[in-house]
Amino acid sequence: MVFKDKRILSDGFGFKAVLAFLLVLVSVMASSQITNGNVNPDETGTTDKKEKKEKTETASSFSEDSLTGSDFYIGGLFQYTYRSFEDQSTAHYYQDWESQTSSYNGGFNLGLVMKLTGHLHLDIGFSYYGNGENYTFEDSLTDSTFTYQNTYRQMALPVRLRYSYGQKLQVFGFAGLAPLNILNIHYESSYTTAEGTKVDRELQVEKDGFATFNLMITAGMGIQYNIKHVGFTLYPEFRRHLLNTYSTKTISMDHKMYSVGINAGLVLRF
Repeated sequence: MVFKDKRILSDGFGFKAVLAFLLVLVSVMASSQITNGNVNPDETGTTDKKEKKEKTETASSFSEDSLTGSDFYIGGLFQYTYRSFEDQSTAHYYQDWESQTSSYNGGFNLGLVMKLTGHLHLDIGFSYYGNGENYTFEDSLTDSTFTYQNTYRQMALPVRLRYSYGQKLQVFGFAGLAPLNILNIHYESSYTTAEGTKVDRELQVEKDGFATFNLMITAGMGIQYNIKHVGFTLYPEFRRHLLNTYSTKTISMDHKMYSVGINAGLVLRF
């Protein structure tokens, strides 16, 4: 009888009611904990997506207004070079210079372009380059030849005003002056004998006999293509010396160099 009563108690309403109450209590406590901890899987996923999208947009965004308008450039130069010439000696000692021809020379440029107004900029740079002249003599009787090339190595500090238009694709023009220093003159010569043998003479570097200081005008126009903080530029340029290359006290001639060249370079915008 005692065993039967115990079975009835365990299978009866009381035991089931207690079990149901415990299940409800556990559910309420779990729900309360989730609510108090602000754990919402849907809201958390949405927030993470928004934050990730904002970071991506911030990283990929670029504005021209964030730039100061100043550019640093560096590039190469290739130019056609020649000179105006007049033999001023009484005995026409330098008349063979009338037969000289033009030369092609290279160099490099670097500098800083600083914004002054909306379209006007100041360009201050450094340029190392060469100007040259060639001479060739052919003897019709012996078939021998003699050639030489003078290359005037020089460095200049151009100061120019630049007017530019556009942002991603800029078109610009510039003009200015450049004080320069002629460093030396490379004299290269060679000859061929009547038998056709070519002989190259040793390179000579002249550091005297010319005016080391000169003044040059420079002008040109070109384009610049910008990609955010980097740009690429291409522009032709005309250069002309205003002063005589040689001192008339030592060499009686009027010699003023000029060139027409093409510049190409890389631009860093900041």
